[in-house]
Amino acid sequence: MTIPEPISPGQALWNQRDAIAALRDRFRALRAAVGRPTDLNLYQWAEFAAFALEFRPDLIIELGRELGNSTCCFIEVANRLGGASACHVVSLCLSDAWFTSTVPRLKGVVPPEWFAPAEIKVVNLLDCDVKALLERAQRPLVLWDAHGFEIAEWVLGKLLPALVSKPHLVLMHDMSDTRFEVPSAEYGETEIWKGTNAGDLSVGPASEKISRNGETGVWQRTNAGDPALWLGHLFSKVSQAISIVDFASRNRLPLHSGAESLHAEIASDPARMASLRELLGDDLFSLQAHWYWFTLNEAPGALYFPPYRLSERAVTQRDAEYQARGHQMQSELISLEQVGTTGLSKEDVGLLTKALQDKQQIEKLWREVEHSAGWRMLNGWRVVRNRALPENTWRRKLYDSALGTLRSHSRTRSHDFD
Repeated sequence: MTIPEPISPGQALWNQRDAIAALRDRFRALRAAVGRPTDLNLYQWAEFAAFALEFRPDLIIELGRELGNSTCCFIEVANRLGGASACHVVSLCLSDAWFTSTVPRLKGVVPPEWFAPAEIKVVNLLDCDVKALLERAQRPLVLWDAHGFEIAEWVLGKLLPALVSKPHLVLMHDMSDTRFEVPSAEYGETEIWKGTNAGDLSVGPASEKISRNGETGVWQRTNAGDPALWLGHLFSKVSQAISIVDFASRNRLPLHSGAESLHAEIASDPARMASLRELLGDDLFSLQAHWYWFTLNEAPGALYFPPYRLSERAVTQRDAEYQARGHQMQSELISLEQVGTTGLSKEDVGLLTKALQDKQQIEKLWREVEHSAGWRMLNGWRVVRNRALPENTWRRKLYDSALGTLRSHSRTRSHDFD
């Protein structure tokens, strides 16, 4: 399947220039409300928004959010495309900073109905049900901004296979094109890139400690002094870059940079350059991008995906997610209260939160049972039993009858002992 119309970041920015110019004040206000402008430059807001408006997705999936610069950008896009009935935004991240920090500051910038297209989740990506996520989507757009090899394995092994039959785009932040965006190949004082660093371990709040192969790290954002790696003309500080270059190379799949398109379709045309500079200004218009994109729709042949197996480390990280959900529930209710969309009292919030936490405690205990040696042995026995004694056979009925008698005796003896 191919995307029915040619699309590129440069052409999208040109075609959507008037829409982006109309969004200037809104983008500035949203960015100020989020409060961390270094996470996403204003010209990147414009580029992401233009690309999305041009593609017209009915679902935008955001992998990684933290405070939510790109979240705000895509919610605004969804509203411009017609609201929740036309475009849905699903944001997945371990961080609950959206609820605790960003939403309270957004209430003075946007009306309550602005949030309608968004489904903001505090969740471990590795636990997400891809089939349910994409079930109704016809034209999904994905922002892959959660880093780490386990996340990359989930994206490449579970998410991408589900996208093959749909027109789609996948955008990747924190990657630069050395042909246009990296001025020098010198190492300077920076060490070589030795592997996933602390900033690449998780997508969670800065205070959240996590475990990786027996080591403890703390989530932090990459900065100018962090080691980086060059892969062809791709420059990055995150391990995701290695995984996507490997995947694209195996499948002869083109990897496009935003800067490549902007230089080819905008910089080469002096009239377009002048028009965009005048209309958008230097903050909304730049020939830099620092992001890549691809679509499986451009694959020249059969696609090869890595197998995905939930690792033991991923299983243990679920506990942090389930603990965070109770806090998410409370944060969501408080945020709704702040934007005036519910009449719940503090007592109501407390009761709902307590109910959710009780449910999560039960789920945690059940997961521990499922991963116990005894449970695995029991499941193994059930497989052998079902093969040797199929349902509705006289042998199975005899077995069930004998087992029922044993259970009855066991309960009687237990009662007598009590």
